This record gives sequence, structure tokens and C-alpha cells, in this order.
Amino acid sequence: MQLRCRDCYRYYLIAIAINNMSLARNFAQFVLRGRVQAIGMALLFLFIPLLGWMSAAIVALITLSKGAYEGFLVVLWAALPYIVLGAMHIWMPFFNSVVFGLLFVWCLTLLLKRYASWIVVLEIGTFIGIVGVIGIHLYYPDITKWWVGEITQSIQRIMEFTPLSFKMDRINKILPVFAQFATGVQAAIVVLAAISELMVGRFLQSIVQLPQAWLAEWLNFRVRAVSVVILIVGVLLAWFNVSFARDVLPILLLPFLLVGISVIHATLLARRLSTLKIAILFSLLAVLMGVFPMAIGLLVIIAVLDVAIDFRERFNLKLKRG
Repeated sequence: MQLRCRDCYRYYLIAIAINNMSLARNFAQFVLRGRVQAIGMALLFLFIPLLGWMSAAIVALITLSKGAYEGFLVVLWAALPYIVLGAMHIWMPFFNSVVFGLLFVWCLTLLLKRYASWIVVLEIGTFIGIVGVIGIHLYYPDITKWWVGEITQSIQRIMEFTPLSFKMDRINKILPVFAQFATGVQAAIVVLAAISELMVGRFLQSIVQLPQAWLAEWLNFRVRAVSVVILIVGVLLAWFNVSFARDVLPILLLPFLLVGISVIHATLLARRLSTLKIAILFSLLAVLMGVFPMAIGLLVIIAVLDVAIDFRERFNLKLKRG
């Protein structure tokens, strides 16, 4: 029997997926082999461009598999390069990569290990982000004006040193509006990065110790009714221009964004779409959200409705834990 081109392509993708899974499993097993391997890989990834986030994922993997002490040792060793920079009075990388990166991921990992609940991780991570945004506003009430000045200077530098040009009249109209959300966007990025790195660590643990656990947990992401109430209150406060309420919105929306993506992923898997098709659809969704930010609202609506309807339970989309 001759294989069709479509079948050959499908088997090729399956082979690639199996090979990649094997590489991930071998990597996780190597990191878990001993303290030296874990610390060595965490330090190595710090010096590889665009892969520094893997150090935090290794912290999560070690903490989940071997406990808080072993995970904290990896944090301490991975922090050494940034401590050296701090001794040279360059502290910003330390705060960005250690405090808001390695340590934050380590703390969230302890929550996941203690409560075995991603809902708790999402809610407490969001709460920390909200407290951070409010704290910045209390410490520096003129943060919105600061953002306007910083972004304006950055655009002017880009125009000065590159052939790019921007219509400053239009930008000057948009900037004051964007600046009201800028701190919240930064906080949301920090929390999203930490949760993503924790998810990678959990994935690496699952392929070695708990098959299918990570996928089951991801596909069952949900928020609780209290989160919906808090979101509604935040939207109302922002609508009536209550102090720094708009800056809190991006971090409030983050859990709902993740839950909306989880529901869509479960739906696509239930329809038995291939990994490639799902990846393409999510790439298109990312582009759509970048071009039309209002598309984020659709994911938020899906997450809010899921609290009452539970799409995955009603339409039998849940993947049971193995």
C-alpha cells in the first residue's frame, strides 16, 4: 500500500515530536542527576542569548523534584554573576533576573508544590503583581508622566540613530493613554514570564516523573468566581478614573488570558487537530492580539463564562490526570 504525501508528512511530524520529547526527557534526567549538573546548566543558560529563562525553569524543576533547599541552592549559584555586577554598582540586572526572575519563580514553585493548585499560583502571582503596581504608584505618584518622558526620549533616539521616522503628533496623543497602563503591562510581563518558566519546569518534571500531568493541569486551568468579582470591581474603578486603577488592569486580566487560551487549546485537542495546526492557530491568535489588542477581550470573556459554564466539563474536553 502506497502512503499518500499527507500521511508521510503526518508521520514526519510525529517523528519530530517524539525526538523532541526524547531530548527534553534526556535533558531533565541530566539536570536531576545531581547538584553539580543542575547548577552547571543553570549557570550555562545565563550566558546563552535568549535562553536565560531556562535557568529559572531549572530552578522550578529542581524545587518540584528535590525540594525547596536544593532549588534555593541553584538560585544562589545562578545569582552569582549578578552579585558580581552589583559589586560594580550595576544592580538593575540583579533585580530583573534574580529578584523578579529566579527568586519569584522559586516562590511560585513552592506554592505549586505546597498546594498542588495552579489556581493558587495564578491568584497569588497576580496579587503580588497588583501590590507591586500599587507600591510603585505610592512611591512615585508621577510614574505616568515618567513613562511619557521615557518613551518619548526612546523614540527620539531611534529617529536620531536610525532611518525610521514616526508621526510625533499622533504618538503624543496616544502616549498619555498608554502610560496609564504601562506599569501594569510591565508587571503582567514579569508575572507571565515567571508562570511560563514554572510551567516549563513542571513540564520537564512531568515527562520524567509524572507522565501527562503537565498537560492535564494546563488544560484544566480555571479561575474562581472571586477573581471575576475582583476583575469587575477593577474595571469599574478604572472606568471612573480611580487612582492607578487602570494600571492594575493588565495584571488583573492575566489569569483570564491564560484560562482563555487553555479552553481554546482543550477545544482544539478535542477536535483532534495536529500539533502543527494548533501551533499555527495559536501563532495567528498571537498576531491578532498584537494587531488588535481588543481580541484579548474575547479570551477574557471565554474565561469568565467558563466560571459559570465550565466548557471542558460540559463538552467533555477535560484530559484526566494520569
